[in-house]
Amino acid sequence: MTTDDNASMPCILVTGATGFLGTNLIKSFIGKGYKLRCTHRTPAPPSESSTELEWIRITDSCSQEAWEKLLLGVDYVIHLAALAHQIGDTELTEKDYMQANAIPSEAIAKAAKQAKVKRLVFISSIAAIKSESSSVIDSDTPEAPSTPYGKSKLEAERLIESALQGQDHTDWVALRPTLIYGPGNPGNMQRIARLISIPIPLPFGAFKNKRSFLYVENLISAIESCLTCSSVSKKCYIVCDDQSVSTAGLVKEIAAARGQKKAIFTPPAWTLKAIVSMGDFAKSHLNISTGVDSYSLDKLQSSLQACNASFKADASWSPPFTLSEGIAKTFQKTDS
Repeated sequence: MTTDDNASMPCILVTGATGFLGTNLIKSFIGKGYKLRCTHRTPAPPSESSTELEWIRITDSCSQEAWEKLLLGVDYVIHLAALAHQIGDTELTEKDYMQANAIPSEAIAKAAKQAKVKRLVFISSIAAIKSESSSVIDSDTPEAPSTPYGKSKLEAERLIESALQGQDHTDWVALRPTLIYGPGNPGNMQRIARLISIPIPLPFGAFKNKRSFLYVENLISAIESCLTCSSVSKKCYIVCDDQSVSTAGLVKEIAAARGQKKAIFTPPAWTLKAIVSMGDFAKSHLNISTGVDSYSLDKLQSSLQACNASFKADASWSPPFTLSEGIAKTFQKTDS
């Protein structure tokens, strides 16, 4: 590649580049004609820099001035960095999530405005709307986040929108993905995968819940479409796989991906209650997780079905992979 070719490549700043989504996005974007400027927090970068990939350490993610320096010459920002889960035994507060997720997002947006970046693509979360719902969540569903993480993501969206008002050189779009999964990071599907490994039938036949997931390659495809698609502008969009699935259906999908069959039965209510009670006892008294305790059962029975129709229509986009294909790629690779 010549110097002129390198100079003409669109430059993209990627935050959270060392996370699961970030590493997959970099792998996908390399060789597509982008110059990637990726941030990291560790003392040493995770890999060597090249003409297409530059690593820059960020020490203060809340500093607008620091981001302004990093954004010189940048065309697009893909903001992935976030605190999603509790770290170790430290109990995190809503303030901790706001400090990690909302405040840096505002600093990045203000810096992007100063640097005249073309577009900021923010990866929010379905949790900014809801974490559970008995009805389908779509573009008309009012935001009612119930977790500190979800509240911080919604606040980040609002701060970005506010920071980029009153000008027309820096556009923005936010994606609200459902639970993300993929090879090396099956997410909440891992709970199901562990249960499948137990050589007994699973008592999930009566579960009528529905959940939406998002295969990592589908999300990367959606992100890339946001870079230059003018019809997705200044809006928040739900992104998910086209197919939703029940817990029983998920058991069958994961088992099939592993080349297995798994029996599912519908037990009497008292039997399931007894199984859960034993699971609770094992967890609280023996520190053994059976995967079928009160907490796990609530998660396995809960619904979070989302609709991606708005983004598909505005972006003229469709997920490249079906749910079955994503699960097959996830579990064939992790179990090989």
